[in-house]
Parts: sequence; structure tokens; C-alpha cells
Amino acid sequence: MGVKGLSTFLKDHRHKLSYTLELKSTDLNIAPDAIAAAETHHDDHGIRLVVDGWSLLYTLYNSCGEPWVYGGEYAALARYVESMVVAWLRVGIRPTFVFDGPTPLLKYPTVISRLQDNCVNKANLFFRTSKVARSTPGSLAETRIAPPLGYVVVVSTLLSISRVDVRFAEGEADSYIVGLAGRLGAYVTGNDSDFIVLNCEGYKGYIPLDEIVWCTSVKDTGVLPLDSPLPEGEDSEFQVVTRKKQKAKLKVNQAGLELGSGPFPPSSHILSDLSLVLTVFEPTTFANYVSLPATLLPLLGALIGNDYSSFNFFRSNVSPADRVQRVADALSSVLKDAQSGNAKKVRKIDRGGQGGVIDVIGTTVERLLPWHGYPPTNDEIDKITEKVVQSTLEYTMDSPESLFQQEHSSQKSGSQSQDPVNSMERVQELYLRAYHRGLLHPRLMEVFVHGACFPRLFLEDPDRECCARSIGRPVRDVIWKIFVTGGGIPDRPEVASDNVMTEDEDELVDVIEEQSDDSMEVVEDDDEEDPFAALRGKLQRLSFSSPGSEAVDLSQTNTASHSPVLSGVLLPPPLRPKIVTEYVRRGARVVAEEYQVTGLEDLPWDGEADPTPIQLRPVHDRLNVFLKVLGSDTPSVRGIAAEAWDNDVRLSGGKLLVVVTLRWVLQTLHARADGLKDGNQKREREREKWTRSDAEAFLSSLSEDDDGVDVPSVEDRSVQLSAQILSAFEAIQWLAEALLLVDLSGSGDDNHLPVSLAEAEKSFSGRKFHAALVRRRESPSKLLQQLWDASTEGLANVFGDERGRKGKKERKGRKETQQIDQSSNKTLDGMFGVLADLDVQ
Repeated sequence: MGVKGLSTFLKDHRHKLSYTLELKSTDLNIAPDAIAAAETHHDDHGIRLVVDGWSLLYTLYNSCGEPWVYGGEYAALARYVESMVVAWLRVGIRPTFVFDGPTPLLKYPTVISRLQDNCVNKANLFFRTSKVARSTPGSLAETRIAPPLGYVVVVSTLLSISRVDVRFAEGEADSYIVGLAGRLGAYVTGNDSDFIVLNCEGYKGYIPLDEIVWCTSVKDTGVLPLDSPLPEGEDSEFQVVTRKKQKAKLKVNQAGLELGSGPFPPSSHILSDLSLVLTVFEPTTFANYVSLPATLLPLLGALIGNDYSSFNFFRSNVSPADRVQRVADALSSVLKDAQSGNAKKVRKIDRGGQGGVIDVIGTTVERLLPWHGYPPTNDEIDKITEKVVQSTLEYTMDSPESLFQQEHSSQKSGSQSQDPVNSMERVQELYLRAYHRGLLHPRLMEVFVHGACFPRLFLEDPDRECCARSIGRPVRDVIWKIFVTGGGIPDRPEVASDNVMTEDEDELVDVIEEQSDDSMEVVEDDDEEDPFAALRGKLQRLSFSSPGSEAVDLSQTNTASHSPVLSGVLLPPPLRPKIVTEYVRRGARVVAEEYQVTGLEDLPWDGEADPTPIQLRPVHDRLNVFLKVLGSDTPSVRGIAAEAWDNDVRLSGGKLLVVVTLRWVLQTLHARADGLKDGNQKREREREKWTRSDAEAFLSSLSEDDDGVDVPSVEDRSVQLSAQILSAFEAIQWLAEALLLVDLSGSGDDNHLPVSLAEAEKSFSGRKFHAALVRRRESPSKLLQQLWDASTEGLANVFGDERGRKGKKERKGRKETQQIDQSSNKTLDGMFGVLADLDVQ
């Protein structure tokens, strides 16, 4: 993520661009019950650290060591987060976790490409590999896909720790994170090289997650440094013996014995005097190294290529690190030519008569473009320059005054008015407030901002219909209708502008509002329209000075200098309503499917008698809608919901979501098969249906008793069942959030159902589910009768035929039929008939 090749460049020049910071602790206890003690632990020599939440989440997936192929081990994931936070608090780190919000439109091609490469292609490779080969550690590592339910589990675990601050940006979080770090005087950690090109006052530097090293004193381990003399009388040859479970190789450095790298502490906590060694990269140091002013690093990142743009300036044999150096050299040389008065070497934009920033970008692009025997045309240079400018604007920083404006405004609560307009405003306020409290998934916010949805894709059979369509879409259909009734889905652009660059600034994703209207008047009385005019004023604040020299203004304008203010997340241009674009898998490709939201009259509430949006109605009304939509409005399910208010709140809330999720899968697959006539598709849909043994295996896997479950084999049908239940979990979680049913604590009140989404998801263990499916036997001691009764009430006819016993009968029947056919067809026509009559000696 971030600027392409920049992470490699930083590692290759680590000794020149970074310094190390060591944090020590003398009382480290990684047991989960140590959280309360760690929260009260105070270290005057600690640091503030702002953490990129999504980078940490993916690092968790790759480093926790739990098997991913079964669908995820979410209780173990929560324990890893707890142990990490405890260790960080013990060494004096005061963390603030920030998660991304809706994705900028300019980044959509990158997101789609990552979905294709990291999900669809890997799943296709997995199913096209033999069962033996794909189960090897190397193959599993190559096809690793992030489990889909980790976000809710990680966020809820972080929010449960009082000294941990968790924030949710209303857009791409990179600029927000750096701005927050500047306000707090903090460092930033993540796996995104954008944090080295962003800078502001008070920002202390970027710490890559993989550059975090856990060490301990050498004297505590009995291991001698490499340059230490051996004790007298000892043999000169010795071998350090380590435990088999110890993953990291022991390495002695200046800080002590290196136990491992990454944000997570070593698994063993018997060693005292642990320390944390951090490698810090500062933007100013990097800027000085490449001979550029720090304010031009965003422009450098855009020219190199980032998540918003990519350019083919170099041949394929040029390494990513070399590309960084060549782009920096080209940009630096253009600046030197401009500052030395060598104006003839700086390209001029004829249209508009004003050059400045755009001329510098255009000249740099011209010098980077390969000529291939002929020079690039002005149109080619202008198109690339336009993309560079758009990509650079995505690095716009929040001003300190507006940094928390959106969070503060989201805490305001208005009265519940019967006026439709005021009611919709109230609904949107509630949704924004829920999002900032971690109660609304960022992918639902994507629908609010851009009218687009990215359901999570996981390991599933590429020859079958995507589970996000077959299982999740009927639930999402209701969610979009709920959003429409609350005014939550933006309209769709009717006609795209021919010249996006000349549109009003409110039509850009991340735009800068200047405090003076005069600052936008860059070109006056020009007969020919300048496509870059609207962007020149936004780029004037970039300083084109070399390190150590005074700033040089290349714009030749009298633009006033004002502090830019980020306008926040804006809706796209003027729209026509009720269309959501869902990005799902179709075959072996990720495609965009436009879904028109219709049939609002089919919603399970009376909108004519009571025009109040469902989001503003009492919690019991919203619960009725929730149960009716999912086909779970039964006495047994309502009994579990009632139990949630009476006692054992968190467990009962988890039970409710587990039951309605299983019921939804059973009913949906039955309806898909029941609506078809006899034929191959009908038989295929019948085989998709869950059997009673499948449902029993799912419920029995929810037991907290591990019971020494071995690593089960990976069967195709088990993988597909896991994909179906995970897709249902996600969709139903979104439905609960859209109805504003859940509260942070899960304790419930007059406006919220006492349901903990994280408790339901942490109860699911993909490994135990696969093991129960392989065993194919009922376990009365583990099967909770209450859950079984609630899950199957009224659904006696939705189960498929048991595959084991019936499969033998089917094979025997087919064999007898073949024998009858062979005996009845004694004479065969054609060449094969002649061969059949021959006697083989």
C-alpha cells in the first residue's frame, strides 16, 4: 500500500534515513487478565502512537499463526489483540487506533484490482490445485485470504479497553492519521508508505509495523553476544538450543537478544526486562536525502505512483527502489532549473498563460516519459499531468481546527420530528454518530457516500455462484430499502462532465476550501478555457524551495496565502436515486453489478399509517422488522431475544445472531432449489442445501470446549458451507446495524437491543466447524438443545438429503442400471459393435 517501491527504498537506505527508539519494561505480563493492571500502568517516558487500524488488522491475519482456510478463529484473534495492547501499554505506548472510512472514487480501480488478486485469483488457484498439494504450508501461505469477520472482533476488543482510543475517519485515513499525530505529538505506525510523504507540524515520524522488534537482555537468557569471549574452561564449540514453538530465530544485537519482529509480543512471557526497538523514518530526513522540500513529497509520491495513479515511466527491468530515485532526481532537476532562472528548460502551458506548479509537473512528466523514437505529444503530457494533480490532491491535510469537527458534530442529537425532511436528517445524524462509535461498518458508509458496496469475498468454489450474491444479496436488498426510507443513498450521476477539472470544487473527493475567494482567481480574461485553472489555486501552498533555501513562488500570481481546510467527505455530483453498485465475483472476475432499489412497499412495516422512518421507531418495532426479514419471527427465537433482556446478556445476544444466521442460510438455499423445475440445475441446487448433520456440526462448533480438535482436512463442501455462513454473518450484521439495533456495550437500553455482534462472531471457529463436518456424528453433550429448537422451528422440510448413506445407494443404483443396459443392448452399431463381438484370447 502507498507509494509504489518506497517501502523497499526506505529499507535499502535504512541506515541513512532512520533512527531507532528503544522502550523498556520491567513488568511485562501478557495474560489477558492483566489488561486492568496495564490500563493503570503509567510511564513518564512513554510515547504517543497513532496506529493505522487496517494495516494492523491484516498484519494480525498474517502473523497470528491461526489457520485461515477454515474461515477464521475469531476468539483467538481477540486474544492476540488483547495481548498486544497489554504489552504496548507496559512498555509505555499510549496508542490511538484509526480505521479508514469510505474509499475515494479515485481509488476504486486499485480496490477492485486488490479484490481480484487477493481474493478471487487466490480462491481460483486453491480450487484448481489438488487436495494434497493445496494443504501444504507453502500453498496455504501463497493462497492466504483474510477472514471476513475480523473487523468487528478487533474493533470491539479495542473499544473494551478503557485507555485505548479508537477513531473512525470519514474517508481515507492517511491524511487524518498524520494530522492527528501532529496534534498529539505522536508517531505513526502501519504498512503504508504514504506516511513518509505526508507531514505536518508535530508529526514525529513513521514506524513500519515490520520494523518493530522485541528484545530482551542477553543476561536473562544465558546467550552470549557473538563478539563475547567464552568463559574459561568452556569448549569453543557450542550450540544454542531453542524451543520448537519459538518461531523467531535468536539474534543478538546492540539492544539485546532479538525475540522477533512485528507488533505482537513473543509468545513466552517468562523472560523479564523486555524492550521494544522501533525504527523511525522522518519525512524531513527523507526529503533532504532526495533533495526536495518536504512540502513536495506528496507530489513525488503521485509521480512515482500510488493507490490513486500509476504511470509507465520505466521499463520493467528497473527495480522499484531505482524508480523512486529516478523520479526524485527528475523532479529535483526541474526545480533547480526553475530556481536558477533557466526558464527555457521549464515547460510552459500555453492555455491560460499562467504556469507555475502545473509547468513543473508537466516538465517532470516530459523528462520521465520514454520517447520510443519520437517525443511525447502535448496531449499525452497534459493527460498524465492531470492525473498527477488529482492524485496529489488526495494527500490534502486537515487543518488542526477542523480535525475533529466531524466527530464533534456527529455527537449532536436533534429531536425526533414528524417532518419527513427533519426525520431524514435525524436518521443521518444517528448513522453518523453510530459510525463514529464503531457501530456502523465502513462498507455501509460506502453506500451513504458513493452508492457503492464491496461485500467481503472469501474462499469459495469459483464454479458456483458467489455467496455474496446468493446468500447476502437478499438481506442487502432490504438494507438498501431501509436506507432509502431514511434518505441514506445518494443519487446517481446523470451525465458525466466532459471536463472534470473545471467543475466546482465541491465535486471533487478531497478538495481544499480556501478562506479567500480571490485565491481561486488564477486566470482572468482568458479566451481559451484552462483545464487546470481550478487546480492551480489548490496547489499554490506547495513550497518549491530546496532544503535550506527560501521558498520560490513559480505561479507568478498574487494568490493570497491562507490555511486550507478540508471540506470533509462530500457526496458525488448531482444524482438520480435508488441505485447501488455492488462489486461481487462472477465466475473468475470481480464485476460491478448495478442494483436498482425498488419495492419499498414490500417492507415489513406500515409506512402509510406511520410515516416515521423505521430507524426512529421503538426498539421492539425494529426487532420485529429484523426477525420478519430473516424469516425468524417464531416463539423460540423471540424467547432468546427476551432472554437477552433478562439475564446473561452478552451470551444471549450472541445466541440470537447465531440462530437467525443459521435459519437464513437454511431457508435461502431451500428457496433457491424449490423455485426450479426438475433438471440439472434443480439437482445442483438440491445438493447445495444443508443437511441436518451440517446444521448440527455448525452448532456444535460453537462450544467453548476445544476438546483437543485436530487440524481437519480441507474438503470442498466444507469450504463452501463456511463461505455461506460467513456471508450470512456479514449481511445480517449489516442489517442489525442499519436498523440501529446494537449498542457498544451490548447491554441494551430503550433504543437498542442487547446484542453483541462480536460475541456471536467470536463464538464461530472455522477449524472446529470443519472438524465437526468431517466427523459427521451427533454430539448431544455439545449440541445446545435450545439453539437447535430455535434454529429448526418451522423448518422441517428445508434440509437436504444426507450425503453419506444415500450416496452409497445412488452409486449402487447407477451400477445396477448400467448392468441392465449392457445386458439389454447385446448388439451395438458401428465400429465399437464390431470390436465388442471380438473374443480376446
